[in-house]
Amino acid sequence: MRAETVEAFLAQLAARVPAPGGATAALHADVAAAAEAARAAAVTARVNIEVNLRGIMDAAIKNELSATAAATDEITARADRIVAAVRDEITR
Repeated sequence: MRAETVEAFLAQLAARVPAPGGATAALHADVAAAAEAARAAAVTARVNIEVNLRGIMDAAIKNELSATAAATDEITARADRIVAAVRDEITR
């Protein structure tokens, strides 16, 4: 999965964080679970890229994959913000 795909998914998910009083607890849990699943996918992809970078000899491909792996930090931060927003809402 490309970093842009995960980032786009999280952007759509963030836009759907339920408004106060506007959703059931189950919906809140689903939003948080989806964000955590996207986070896990991004981190797993980064580790797989990092494991395989050593064997890639083509510099252009290596640079592209390195940049994709680097995008994981923003993806995980966005997922963390979504989960924090959901947790904030359910603890009110």
